[in-house]
Amino acid sequence: MDRKIQKVYEDLTLKFGNKGKFEDVQDIGVFSLASIGFGDGSSLGGNLKLDETKVLEVESEKRIYLRGRSKNRYEDNSWSLVYETEMEDYPEAELGYTSQRYYYTHPKNYYTMMYDVLFDMAYPNSNEQRPELLSDITSYLKIKITYDNIKTPTIFAPLNADIFEFGDANIHKDWIFCDTEDTLTYLVSLEKNFSYTLDTLFFNTDKEVFKNMLRQSHSDLYVTELRKVLKEMSDYITKNICKELSDYFEGNTDLYIEETLLDYYLNTFPQDFDYTKPTYQDNLERYKSSNDVVLKYINPEEMSHLELLIASSFINTDSNNGYLSSPGIIYNHTFTLNLQNYLFSEFSEYKYGITFFLQYAIDANNELEKLLDKYFFLRFALIYTDFVYDNYTFVPDSVPERVYLLAHEITENENNNFDKVKAIETYLSQYYYYTLTPGDVPEGRDFVDYFLFDKREGYCTYFATAMAILTRCIGIPSRYIEGYKLPFSPTDGNLYEVKNSDAHAWVEVFFEGIGWVPFEPTAIFNYSYYNPGSTPPPYLYNQMQYGYNPGGYLPGNFTGTGNPLLPNNEGIGKKLLNLRLILTVLFVLAIFPLTIGLNLLIRKIKLRRIYKLNPRECTIKLFEKYLKHLKILKKPVMDGETPYEYAKRIDDYGCFHPYSFSDVANIFVKARYSRLEITEEEKELVYNFHKHILEATRKKLKLLYYFTTF
Repeated sequence: MDRKIQKVYEDLTLKFGNKGKFEDVQDIGVFSLASIGFGDGSSLGGNLKLDETKVLEVESEKRIYLRGRSKNRYEDNSWSLVYETEMEDYPEAELGYTSQRYYYTHPKNYYTMMYDVLFDMAYPNSNEQRPELLSDITSYLKIKITYDNIKTPTIFAPLNADIFEFGDANIHKDWIFCDTEDTLTYLVSLEKNFSYTLDTLFFNTDKEVFKNMLRQSHSDLYVTELRKVLKEMSDYITKNICKELSDYFEGNTDLYIEETLLDYYLNTFPQDFDYTKPTYQDNLERYKSSNDVVLKYINPEEMSHLELLIASSFINTDSNNGYLSSPGIIYNHTFTLNLQNYLFSEFSEYKYGITFFLQYAIDANNELEKLLDKYFFLRFALIYTDFVYDNYTFVPDSVPERVYLLAHEITENENNNFDKVKAIETYLSQYYYYTLTPGDVPEGRDFVDYFLFDKREGYCTYFATAMAILTRCIGIPSRYIEGYKLPFSPTDGNLYEVKNSDAHAWVEVFFEGIGWVPFEPTAIFNYSYYNPGSTPPPYLYNQMQYGYNPGGYLPGNFTGTGNPLLPNNEGIGKKLLNLRLILTVLFVLAIFPLTIGLNLLIRKIKLRRIYKLNPRECTIKLFEKYLKHLKILKKPVMDGETPYEYAKRIDDYGCFHPYSFSDVANIFVKARYSRLEITEEEKELVYNFHKHILEATRKKLKLLYYFTTF
């Protein structure tokens, strides 16, 4: 019933607005975070106020991320979509359809996936377990998406979606466009009640098998596999087809050929045949001077004539038509002609016409069908990979050298791309903090550099941008994604209500053998992304629920002064006030020594109770006590001041010289806002700082107030 009441309220609010005015849903155009209030679109950063407007209903078995826009070019503190090169000889996106069911036939990741190769590299002796283990890391999901208070031509979908079924019979297939990023848009804006289902391949990224497979990925995986396939096909032709022909021509085997047909073969051999030059030589030269991507990575001088001829069979074909009818029709035909020509030239001394060798070429084609198909897809994977490295590794000159040095420092102990990327993701999610009010980036500063080395806190666009650039600094391709994450928990069953406050930015990183893989570097969302279905720790769950400022406490815990660091001590304050009144009375009664002794005992008991807490809780409690002392010392936290800024100001005052309050603040922030464990050594450091706090208090306060404090 509560949900129905809430829905009626939301519908009325949408229609009449909060003040009774009629308000239509505005067309935001192609989706971007800027289009729903994340900055002005000209540059990244700035303070945010989340919008709680409900925009989507999503039915899904798993908590997914819906891509709305992908960008590859970071420059002038903003992201855009700019390609330095184009993909040559690559199939364009196709949407086949039956009724309102659309088949997206060319998602880039599908060409790049080589599960078997990576699995065999990770688990070389596990053929029997392969089907079970592979099925455990991937699953196909059917997802239903319904638009609510949103108007946009963007069709939201997770990574690797390939089948769409639209509920609206008026949707035109020819009005759907797919860009190079595999994001879909419609010719006109789609609005409330627009609904569709889709099928998508979902990676279980938390599985160790998947991680181990990604650890096998390397930058020349496709080239290595292409060379293997070329050699395997060449070896088969040499050891089987050529061997069979050699045995026949040398008289070691008999081959029944009708006499008239044999005369035909012999009579059709050209009288002016040039034995000094193979008949396929011109074909080889044309291929070697072509721009085929294979030749960019494999030196043609290291390839045999036969390997070059095989490779030349796959260029200058109508890829789209070839794919839609059968991927093998065109290149199989070219391969057969090339091989026939090769055999004719290699055995030209026997003066048999070229027609004689056709059947041998056809037989070889049939035997090598799977390898030919494998080469076909490997070559497209290499074409796309070449495009990726050209267009998703760019880092502008505005990024200082120290960002590169940081990227290498973070990853220096890792020996594969996956662990390097994970190290960057972990570094950001554990050592940087989430806030909706990071302020503007100072003029003339690079956004990433300012976040990493100065501000150290921000929201999703800060984390995603930083991770994308850090991975690029070590040569690993990445792209910046904007869209919606599903809320932590469904509203009912598998139904999620997505609001504009669920808008999000994350990163996709490219791995040869898998393709694009999503990563979640944002501090508070990293845990829930990699621990699906589990309840996050309370401090993380509260942060996700309230969109907190990392410099402050949860809503409702403020003192009312706007000071984000000071908790609500109203209850504690009353108790302490009562205690002080009692002690004052005792003092008036001249029990001064007893008063001092009692308060010293209370202080020790309180400290001992706090010390017995676990390291995280102990650190947080002690920090709250220290803030109270500093407030007494007329050094309160200023409005909008982060823990780092406040601690630095205290150290600049020299309140505890030569001891550093910043060390204590760093441990507090780690305890309050990260998933990292607080060590016993860190707990001891924070605890022992109470001596310096008390000493500073003793110097500044009257003796009586000193002994009645803490």
